[in-house]
Amino acid sequence: MGSPLVTEEPYVSKGTVPVYDADAHIAEPTSVWQEYTDPKFRELVMQCRSVGKLDSIFIENSDVGTACAPACIPNAYGTEVTWDDIVPGSYDPAERLKVMDEEGLAAALMFPSLHLLSGDIADPDVAAANARGYNRWMSDFVSENPDRLYGVGVTPLQSVDHAVAEIEFCAEAGLTGMTFRPERYNGLELFSEEIDRVWSAAEDHDMTVAIHGSFGSDMTSFAKTRYSNQFYVHMVCHPFEQMASVMEIVASGILDDHPRLRVGFFESGLGWLPYWLDRLDEHK
Repeated sequence: MGSPLVTEEPYVSKGTVPVYDADAHIAEPTSVWQEYTDPKFRELVMQCRSVGKLDSIFIENSDVGTACAPACIPNAYGTEVTWDDIVPGSYDPAERLKVMDEEGLAAALMFPSLHLLSGDIADPDVAAANARGYNRWMSDFVSENPDRLYGVGVTPLQSVDHAVAEIEFCAEAGLTGMTFRPERYNGLELFSEEIDRVWSAAEDHDMTVAIHGSFGSDMTSFAKTRYSNQFYVHMVCHPFEQMASVMEIVASGILDDHPRLRVGFFESGLGWLPYWLDRLDEHK
């Protein structure tokens, strides 16, 4: 848990220096909800289902109206691709390692795709079962080659009790860290006293906290409260939410209270960071 990414030859970029993919994604296979999830919750956790000729995302047994398909150019032009058309390297660890060999990648940190929308689940128990099913699957995925495949677990922040339990499970299951969205789960603030138990659990179990945003969630956010235009929503959702997360974690003293805690902010660029840190310094 939390072991450094250190890899030797031959997994180097053109024989020079190791290259690591710090924000790799998988595409969840149907086995996540059909096999790895506790039977009681299999119809309720997030999943892809066929709706006519296409697939749609279902959460708590309701169609959320979001297409479930590979993010590929043919899909943008209306080709009828479904979740089953995703390339094997997206869900098969042996195939993923072949792709990494071809691309010269020493190791990769794996994030979910569908499960980035886990914050849309209202029922805390369903959210916990949803996370556990995915995390079991990810544990098996990275076990194919733990020196090159690293995984973060989904954190069901709908309940701090469930979140802490999942951190403990993932630490034992061989995952490297935990991920959740920068938006607030049921109004839970990153600097609240209640969530401090999550930081303590991550620190105690040497689990990196990997905050990762996503497009398409119904969680309350800067983008959703201002825009209906999807271009604007996607432009805003990743950087704005992460700017707020950086501010809350740095300015609230979380890292002072938990000196061994590691936190990363993913898929939001970093061109804004020098300005944001300078502004934080001005306000300290």
